[in-house]
Amino acid sequence: MEAYVNNQNIHDNELPIEVKKSTIFKLIGHRLSRDNWNTELEEFKRHTDIVKSVFPNLYNRIINEHIPNEQDIAWNEIRRQVDTITDRLGMPVDEEIKEVVVGLRANGINTVSSCGGHTDGDRLAFPWVCCAASDQPEFRFKDEENIKNAIAQKYSILATDIFNVENDSAQKDYYEMTRNAPETDEYIEWDKRNLPLKNKVGQYIKEYYAQRVGGPVVRIALGDIYPGCLINIPDEDERKWRETLSQDELKSKIREAQKEMERFGDFLKLSF
Repeated sequence: MEAYVNNQNIHDNELPIEVKKSTIFKLIGHRLSRDNWNTELEEFKRHTDIVKSVFPNLYNRIINEHIPNEQDIAWNEIRRQVDTITDRLGMPVDEEIKEVVVGLRANGINTVSSCGGHTDGDRLAFPWVCCAASDQPEFRFKDEENIKNAIAQKYSILATDIFNVENDSAQKDYYEMTRNAPETDEYIEWDKRNLPLKNKVGQYIKEYYAQRVGGPVVRIALGDIYPGCLINIPDEDERKWRETLSQDELKSKIREAQKEMERFGDFLKLSF
């Protein structure tokens, strides 16, 4: 108490690394004094050992509640990384799909874009996640940089903005100019990694439905996209619902799809 009042506590960073990694240190809810931290740790350990021997169930419950395991620590670190991801507009990963993105990345599957689904107003969209091998080369085609610069100059835009929604004409020029262009060796080698990634995603979806209890109202599936793959609602289902359902009924389907994605995220965490 005197050390606390007189600001004579030792900072955690000043303690030996083996102390900071110990179970006893993680259980202590207060700072240790600079002069007597070793003695205080020993005394706390003595009391903890008594609890462990007399009330083992209580001890185990305290450990489980207060000390995260390595898996939880790794999962939370990946979530912190996902929290820093933004799209070209500076928007973060949608909360409705975040756990799926975290779960995929935790299980070694790189994600490149996603949508949590939307039911607000007339903006109705189903959730999806796009996956592809990491470290994609900047350019797919030989001389692509010059092609993009020429298109950007023609339309007075930035080369990085060619694929923005409003630049439809620029995109058409890009696809026309690269239709027969050879791919770079770097891109060809990178693309070879997408097939095993796609197979891995498909296996996770298969395993998810093998253990799922009860038939889903809305089912997620492995979708095709180049490069990589999609986790989404099957195109034929979405097309049928958009053609036959009222707006309120379609919103209900989207919410069911969001719930199904949430369940899939829970499965991915258990698989981690």
